[in-house]
Amino acid sequence: MVKKDRMKKLVEVVIKSLLSICISVLCGVFLMMLTYCIPVKRINENVGKSIHVFSSEGKYPVKIEWLMFTQLDNATDATMLSIARYAGNPRDALLVPRNTYGDLNSYDSLTASDEVKADLLEQRHDYGRYWHGYLLPLRFLLCFFDYSQIRMINLSLHLLGLCCIAGQFAGGQQSDFKLQGTAFFLFYLMASPISLAMSIQFQAATWISMLGLIIAMRCRNDLWTSNKYMYFFLMIGICTAYFDLLTFPLVGLCVPLLYAVTTNRKIRIKQIISSIVMWIAGYLGMWGGKWVVATLFTGKNIISDAVQQAAFRLSDQDAAGNVIRLKEMFQHLKQYCFTRFDVLCCLIFLLLFCISIGRDVYQGKMKRNGKIIPVFGKYLIVTALPVLWFIVLKNHSYIHMFFTYRTLLIIFLAGMLCLADIRKVMSN
Repeated sequence: MVKKDRMKKLVEVVIKSLLSICISVLCGVFLMMLTYCIPVKRINENVGKSIHVFSSEGKYPVKIEWLMFTQLDNATDATMLSIARYAGNPRDALLVPRNTYGDLNSYDSLTASDEVKADLLEQRHDYGRYWHGYLLPLRFLLCFFDYSQIRMINLSLHLLGLCCIAGQFAGGQQSDFKLQGTAFFLFYLMASPISLAMSIQFQAATWISMLGLIIAMRCRNDLWTSNKYMYFFLMIGICTAYFDLLTFPLVGLCVPLLYAVTTNRKIRIKQIISSIVMWIAGYLGMWGGKWVVATLFTGKNIISDAVQQAAFRLSDQDAAGNVIRLKEMFQHLKQYCFTRFDVLCCLIFLLLFCISIGRDVYQGKMKRNGKIIPVFGKYLIVTALPVLWFIVLKNHSYIHMFFTYRTLLIIFLAGMLCLADIRKVMSN
């Protein structure tokens, strides 16, 4: 009887998940079609006003010279603006085209002078393997603001989001919320707030993780009393596939999951694994749905293009065809992660952790029989995810290390929250 009930619940979850993915795919297509109904006259004017920013800064500017992780991705932002300014129609929603000139890439096509463009053939390039869900808010903003102003709006919204997150920690009744809050803000500092606010490409993954964290904190008890948490992480995976351009998507899963674990001790390892599986289902299902729908309704083999790109990203070779060795990967990684700044942030947290432990000992709050071994298991599962991600997507992680390194920062966050959880277990 028990086995039948479990099987019935499993079938129910699978059916609801498939329906959720299918409905999300249909909604995604509708929103993309709606995006291409926005007139591009004002968009083109504001993109034109933005070109000087790209010309003056370059493709990959580093905002603070001695901190390589403050590098921006203007090259991808230029591509996003080129897509946003394209005068398409709702039929282009699944192909997401942009114009380039001659052999110039999107960045050079955007920044090239009119004299240079006049001598080159204008070409259309489709970018159909991604959803590009960011286009709706980006096109709307470009109707009123240029690139520099959008950066300021992003910065203001980031500050507002951080205030909301700080309010979640400050409003908690548990004293260990201070350590948990400190861990997040140190994690955010290591992820480079300057880059997160100034590069449009990083907005999707950043906001999904921040909003997911706020929901996980506010609903830390209700979310886990039934199967709600499964659909919560399913929707995070779906939204990540829809809005993100494969930057650091795993952060959107791990940040809310880690804070759910550290604020609710009743969460079991089985539930953690279920959350990860649901996120993967939502992420791959939504992405795969785009490939299928685009192939069926555009007459172009988007599935083949996506599979070829996936094979390249999953390979162990760089863009030049050289084998990526572990030593080379770690040397490249050290420019952005495991830096002196990261060490400083960890030392700050360890200092606060030791002060908290010392205070608990002085006040007689420490237990001798605190069971801390089970605590490690929950965090080890989440910590393994970024390592597996780098192993599986070695090519993508290596080539784009200046932003993919943020995936590995999950290890730092998990370590800090694990210590905060140990302190909670050991104190009365």
